[in-house]
Amino acid sequence: PIPSNQSIMKNYILSFLLALAIIPAMAQKGLVRKGDFHYKLMAYPKAIPYYTKAIKKDSTLQEAIFKLADCYRLTNNRQQAEIWYAKAVKMPAVLPIHKFYYGQALMNSGKFAQAKKWMTDFVLDNKADGRGQAFVKAIDTYQSFFIDSSNYSMTKLDINSENADFGATLYQDGIVFASSRKTTEVIERKHSWTNQPFLDLYYSRGKENKFREPEQFASSLQTKLNDGPVAFNKKGDEIWITRNNIEGGKVKKSADKIVKLKIFKAKSNGENDWSKLEPFAYNSDSYSCAHPALSPDGQKLFFSSNMPGSKGGMDIFMCTKQGNGWSQPVNLGDTINTKGNEVFPVVMDDGTLYYSSDGLPGLGGLDIFFTRDNGLRYTVPVNVGYPLNTYDDDFS
Repeated sequence: PIPSNQSIMKNYILSFLLALAIIPAMAQKGLVRKGDFHYKLMAYPKAIPYYTKAIKKDSTLQEAIFKLADCYRLTNNRQQAEIWYAKAVKMPAVLPIHKFYYGQALMNSGKFAQAKKWMTDFVLDNKADGRGQAFVKAIDTYQSFFIDSSNYSMTKLDINSENADFGATLYQDGIVFASSRKTTEVIERKHSWTNQPFLDLYYSRGKENKFREPEQFASSLQTKLNDGPVAFNKKGDEIWITRNNIEGGKVKKSADKIVKLKIFKAKSNGENDWSKLEPFAYNSDSYSCAHPALSPDGQKLFFSSNMPGSKGGMDIFMCTKQGNGWSQPVNLGDTINTKGNEVFPVVMDDGTLYYSSDGLPGLGGLDIFFTRDNGLRYTVPVNVGYPLNTYDDDFS
């Protein structure tokens, strides 16, 4: 039978309405795909606007909401992270880890009562991960972190920039530190993760809270990507440096297209002159090695890595000196490391090991802890408390 004009018109209208429904859905998927592309490359600032636009069109896009919350957390935008994890935990497909991150975001805002609820939920959902129990304990006893606050006074140095400045270490009659401050270069390269210039090393002469204008340190050791932080041996004639995976001027990526971190060493040839950088024996294109720290006698090397054998994120490892080389790295174990991140080890003259963790009981984000080697094992880490630790990240 020949279809009537009325039937043809009805089919046309249905097709038109179906197209109207499909086009926006395709547009939203396109936005999410673009966000995912940048997310996988850790270019979180570039992923944020795509996820935001997609969610504005459809507030039920759960994966986009989860990843947008992650983007804000990973770029240290605490306020927005709290807002989006609050939405994430209400989604049907919410994962236990989203509850943990929401609890952390609430702690970052000093909202401990609300944080306890979500940390407790995380414990119930994931009993095998000890971080939840640790943070519930921290929330119940957080006032203890403020007991010794009068023992310290804090002074912000006037050599800081508007960008990142961290990892200060004593060198000669001043400090060497890493900074993403703006430079005078015509072409300014930016790190896709932070949307700030790549880290360079700077030296500032001075002491206590009085320092001269920083100047670039050892330009021969620096690359076009991130350089720093650094550590020196006791004499100051050996430097250990964290930097992106560049060898022979060539950037190397892992199988998942990520440029990992590696550790390099150089010897001093005299005033501000260093030998060619030598790669650490246990570097890899597949995982990161970072934040080296030498014991005062130079016989132990501590560093942070997510190499095989890690508990979760980054862990603290240690090697011992063997002739001209180093022993196989040893994970410092469950007392020191968690399923979170343990980073930025620093070893004092008396052997005390300081490092930062976001998986041990603290005020929020990375907190600084110390532990001591008693000959058999490391002691239970102690949170150094406020004001050295805050609701934000504290390290190095």
